[in-house]
Amino acid sequence: MGFLASVPVGLCVGALLLTGPSVPAQAPAPARGDLAQAALAAAPMTPEQARRDVGANYTRGCHIGREGSAVSRSADCVFGDSGATRTMVLYGDSHAAQWFPPMEALARSRGWRLVTLTKVACPVGDVVVHNKALKRRYRECEAWRADALRTVRNLRPQLVVVASRADYYQRISSGRVRSIKASRAPLGRALGRDLARLRATGARVVLLRDTIAPTVGIVPDCIERRGATACRFSRAAATPVDSHQRAAARRARVQVVSMRSAVCSTSRCDVVRDGIILYRDDDHLTATFARRLSDELGSRLRLR
Repeated sequence: MGFLASVPVGLCVGALLLTGPSVPAQAPAPARGDLAQAALAAAPMTPEQARRDVGANYTRGCHIGREGSAVSRSADCVFGDSGATRTMVLYGDSHAAQWFPPMEALARSRGWRLVTLTKVACPVGDVVVHNKALKRRYRECEAWRADALRTVRNLRPQLVVVASRADYYQRISSGRVRSIKASRAPLGRALGRDLARLRATGARVVLLRDTIAPTVGIVPDCIERRGATACRFSRAAATPVDSHQRAAARRARVQVVSMRSAVCSTSRCDVVRDGIILYRDDDHLTATFARRLSDELGSRLRLR
């Protein structure tokens, strides 16, 4: 029957799912893709390290690829305290998946069970989108999303944290691929419907605002070519349009949390902080930097 049949109901669904206040008897071994803090203390992160600095949700195959159409039911994709009575879900696309490291740290330190339900380039919301890599309708996303919502209903989590790239997806309507700008409003309405469905499970639902995306291309590449100082970028130019997502959250009466100021609090954004490269590509945080934001994220989520 798969792991979800044998896991307590609060455990997880395609979104971050934390559970139970007890502390695991033994902390999980560090994820293979995570850069050890001890190594950082000895030397700054290199661009090559940044490129492969991802969380255990990636190295364990929990972040579903483009051709996957169902959520992972592997026990390897349940994190935090496996005996906890509270469950938290991380739900969305890769912009949700990048927040796994701090969510996993919070799950372990505060006694929750965490389940991730994330898929490559699959927005939250019952909408038909075009996949740029596949160059066609993204049917796998539609099937995965339906499976993820069923999973959440079955899990009955206490908290669902939702994140989805704000200014990227293109809707398909009447057989035509619409522009990003024309797709915003329909995507917002679809997001609102899914947020309402998630709230109907009884969970507290939080929408995490999309992160600032550098305008200098692949950040590790930029650092290698030009140096970190020359790769600083304008916060205003890098801030994605997400008014349609915030409007959806208001309609669904869902809390909105922003971590943007924790990533960049000035008009010019750094790409390196305390020897840590902030981005592994052109729009995803490195696992090491994201993990450093655990306490801030926990506070903004009002997580106990």
